[in-house]
Amino acid sequence: MPMPILMMFIGALLTAVFPLEKYGVKLLPHVDSGLPKLVIPSIAHVDISALFFTTLSIAIVVLAQTLLSAQGNAMKDGYKLDGNKEIFAYGMAELATSLVGCCPTNGSVSRTGLARQYGCKTQAMSLSAAATMALLLLFGTGFIEYLPVPILTAIVITALLGACHFALGKRLFKESRNEFYIFMAACCGVLIFGTIYGVVIGIVLSFLAVVIKAVTPPAHFLGIIPGQTGFFNLEKNVNARPIRHTIIYRFPGNLFFANIDKFQEDIEKAIKEDTEQVIVDASGISNIDFTAIDRLVIFYNDLQKRNIDFYLTRHMDHLNQALRENGGIEIITSGHVRRTMQQALLDCGLVPPYPLEDLETSHISFIQPELEWAFGNEAEKYKQKMTQEMLDKIHSKTDLSPDLLKDIENHTNFGELGLIEADEFLSRLEMHIPEIMEKIHENEQYVEERLEQYRDRIEEKLQEMNPETLRVLKQYRSKYEKKLQELNPHAFNHYKELHQKHLERLEKNKK
Repeated sequence: MPMPILMMFIGALLTAVFPLEKYGVKLLPHVDSGLPKLVIPSIAHVDISALFFTTLSIAIVVLAQTLLSAQGNAMKDGYKLDGNKEIFAYGMAELATSLVGCCPTNGSVSRTGLARQYGCKTQAMSLSAAATMALLLLFGTGFIEYLPVPILTAIVITALLGACHFALGKRLFKESRNEFYIFMAACCGVLIFGTIYGVVIGIVLSFLAVVIKAVTPPAHFLGIIPGQTGFFNLEKNVNARPIRHTIIYRFPGNLFFANIDKFQEDIEKAIKEDTEQVIVDASGISNIDFTAIDRLVIFYNDLQKRNIDFYLTRHMDHLNQALRENGGIEIITSGHVRRTMQQALLDCGLVPPYPLEDLETSHISFIQPELEWAFGNEAEKYKQKMTQEMLDKIHSKTDLSPDLLKDIENHTNFGELGLIEADEFLSRLEMHIPEIMEKIHENEQYVEERLEQYRDRIEEKLQEMNPETLRVLKQYRSKYEKKLQELNPHAFNHYKELHQKHLERLEKNKK
């Protein structure tokens, strides 16, 4: 049942029967019948300067509301949208409306909401709406003045409720407070000042947020994890060590006048008395402006005077073009632009294995767990969640089935390092042996032996893949066992007792 149409007819009927206007109910005004006439608008006597802000505001609202509505519906229905074509279409529509004296046109959120509500899928909706409107103007304008404004308002509000992003606001509050504040500022702007000002507030605040992120990107310093390839964030990886006498700095954003100070200050703060070279991983710098190049050259020359080599590495070739064309060519011609960080280190006389700070030798191997890299500070919480999920799976069975190890491997699906984390995962499960024993009705010795069998299979696989990794695994066990002990000392002590008994049984069997 098309309730909006039904409500309009009920409203018109009430107006015809009862004197609603006498009771303060506002009705639509009288509309003369007939189609609008084509007129060339005259702008000779228009104050352009006074009109500029209004027209610009309307253009912003039309652009923002149209694209947001169109893109939102395209995402819901799973089709691609060409924003440029949308803008061109509405531009042509505005030209057409100027010839007949209509209001500016834009993508209507309320009409779209109604269309979705009644399952409209094609342009036939707009064509039939235009035809219906033409018939109404020709033959039904007398009906318009019988329509109560409150009923029309209710129809629009009902249609708009489906377009209100309550769930988005809740999600932003949980996941991105800054964007939530922009969301609420734009919302309040619309409610208090009107649509135009609300949209402008949202656009300005969003622009400022982008600028702030560009000015302060998450730059960081890099080091080496012994036994691993590549360079790692020193702050996020506890096993990473800086190369001696070397600063490796990654700047993940375009370099321009507003953030060149941060770039230089970060490096200056990191320089020590024994620093001999500064290497910049510029893979995240896709653009650099004239001011930043000037400051970069000055900084480069200053470091040279202090006997510190400065290198730019891993960037795209168009960055070299910008340096050549805007006064930074001396950095290139002096040989301080290199394709890779390894080449820059080689120029400084450093070859693998690199000498690292705080280590007697760089041959010591460490493990950088993949889950810790992927989940950062949330890694421990995620590991506990994985453990609980596996316990739930075990509880749904009657025994420790042979495919349990496959389930564990799927839970820690990170290749060679995944096997290392699967070993930690087994230790976490072993701390729950009393709980597992109750569910599958077996004794502790049986459960412990089955889990140890899985651990043996992990070690066999690691031995086949990389014997060095197996050696490092045994060093790593002591590290995560300390963490498990901190989490639950009582369960950990029980687990160690069972594990020790298992080792004693193995030794007895060998004898």
